[in-house]
Amino acid sequence: AMTRVIERLHGPTPVGAWPNTGLLSPGAQRIVANACLTREHLAGLLVWLGAGGLLVVFASVTFSRTVGLALLIVVAAVPGALIATRRGEHRQRVIDALPEMIEGLSRSLRSGASFSQAMREAGAEAAPELGGELAAVVEATSCGQSSEHALRDWVERLPCAEIRIVGAACALASHNESGAMHALQGVSQSLRDRADLASEVRALASQATASLRALVLLPVGFLALDVAAGQRSIQYLTNTSLGQLCLGIGMALNVVGAFWMRRLVDRRSLL
Repeated sequence: AMTRVIERLHGPTPVGAWPNTGLLSPGAQRIVANACLTREHLAGLLVWLGAGGLLVVFASVTFSRTVGLALLIVVAAVPGALIATRRGEHRQRVIDALPEMIEGLSRSLRSGASFSQAMREAGAEAAPELGGELAAVVEATSCGQSSEHALRDWVERLPCAEIRIVGAACALASHNESGAMHALQGVSQSLRDRADLASEVRALASQATASLRALVLLPVGFLALDVAAGQRSIQYLTNTSLGQLCLGIGMALNVVGAFWMRRLVDRRSLL
């Protein structure tokens, strides 16, 4: 079954161009495309959910329902976190490639190319992540959609300040190809300045990020050590009412604390 899933997904595809395989509903295809998942990611996700389901059943039968519920929360939370990480990495690669893409677009326009030709040439020269995004925009315009609508779809697909700026500049260039040179050059320099600032913020926030991960993972690590050593603590937490209450409250506080600290050290909130 897993082999058929992989065969039917036809390999990695650009965002917005996920093939209609008949295996996924339109809503599921949109979720997969927006999450920037390839066939390998989706196959791994299915394997994780299947193995995690078996582990939850085994833990519920062997230990208690509380342990099974805790594992169920972990199994359900890990794919969401990985999808968010994958989408964040994809968006960051797109942002990093934007300045060179804007310069390439400006060169093509100066050489006399039309906006569609310039976008196609800039996408061919850009990084694969950004090239896939631009290919989706060019494909939409070639199918009869206006440049403004295609660019708006791109901005909505990857909502961030840098892509909104580039989308607005490209929309201006689509109407006034010869008069948008200075605007494109200004956008390219602005993006480079923002990238330098983001690098500095990431360096300053790296220690706080490491502390966040340590504080979140330490309780899980101590429970794992207890399970490997003698299971005294885990038995108390799962077999007594007070222990189950403490375990539930601790898990809830750990999740809330992780989101709270992540929000405090999120570098994007500073830009």
